[in-house]
Amino acid sequence: MRYRFFKRVLFVYFLLSALFSFSPSIFAAEEDETEEIEKAQSVTNSFFETDIREVLRDISAQTGVKIVPDETVQGSISIELKQVPLEEALRMVLAVGNYSFLKMPGGYYLVGLCTPSSPSYNKLSVTDYFHPNYLTAKEIQSLTSDFYWPYIKINEDVNSLTISGSPEIVK
Repeated sequence: MRYRFFKRVLFVYFLLSALFSFSPSIFAAEEDETEEIEKAQSVTNSFFETDIREVLRDISAQTGVKIVPDETVQGSISIELKQVPLEEALRMVLAVGNYSFLKMPGGYYLVGLCTPSSPSYNKLSVTDYFHPNYLTAKEIQSLTSDFYWPYIKINEDVNSLTISGSPEIVK
C-alpha cells in the first residue's frame, strides 16, 4: 500500500517537473508572438499634404488592420511616423480634424467625427453617468463650457448628468 502511494507521488512529481521545465519556452514563444504582433502593427511612413483617407489606407495596408472612415473624414495632413504603435498613429493622424476612432467587435477601426450630427455618432460615442455630491447637476452644467453642452443631459429629479460623446470628451 505504501509502495503504491509512493509510486503515485513520484509520478505526480515527475509529471509536474516535466511540465514546468517546458513552460519557460512556452512563455517565451508567447512573448515573441506578442512582440511580433506589436511590431507588425507599428507604423513607419512619411506623408506630405496627403489626403487623410489615403493615409488611413496606407496605415491599414502596412498593419493589416482594417480602418473604415465614415463620410465626415476629409482633409490633408503632413506627418512623419517612425515605429509608432497603430493606435498612437491613428491619434496623431486624426487629431488634425478632431476625428475619433473606436475598435469595433469585428476587429476593424471605425473613424469619424464624434458629434451628435455625425452619421457614426451612435457607434463612436460612449456614455457615462455622474451623480454629484456637493453641487446640483444644473450648477455643474452652468460651470461647463458651451462646447460641451451638446454632450451633457441633466436630470434634476435624481440630480444626475449623462455625458455622451467621444471617449476623449467623456474622460
